[in-house]
Amino acid sequence: MTRSVADGVKVRVDADARAVFGPDGANLFDNLQTMADAVRSGDATAIGAGLGALEGDLNRLGVSLIDIGSRASALDRAAVSAADRELSLKSSLTGIEDVDLPQALMDLKLAETSYQAALASTSRVMTPSLLDFLR
Repeated sequence: MTRSVADGVKVRVDADARAVFGPDGANLFDNLQTMADAVRSGDATAIGAGLGALEGDLNRLGVSLIDIGSRASALDRAAVSAADRELSLKSSLTGIEDVDLPQALMDLKLAETSYQAALASTSRVMTPSLLDFLR
């Protein structure tokens, strides 16, 4: 089973139990049971064989642990990459959205003055005369 952690990056999030613990009949748990029975019965030959089997199980667990560690590392890299990208996007957004307040106030006052001047000139041009009332 894989999960997508970034664009084009998929990470496997499961592990095959047979690859980790061994095949049926010769897995870690069967070997531990066989070893426990050998210790209880005092069979030195079976204990030696059990130790060899457990060594193989330990090696198999080590390989699985390395595999899982590499997947965890890939997840960590994806998380760091996502955090860096988020910071970069926020910085870009801030650069676009932030307003230079003094400049914005100057522009607003200039626009207000221009508007008031336009209103004043229009009112002078359109002043009603005595003839306009007589019509």
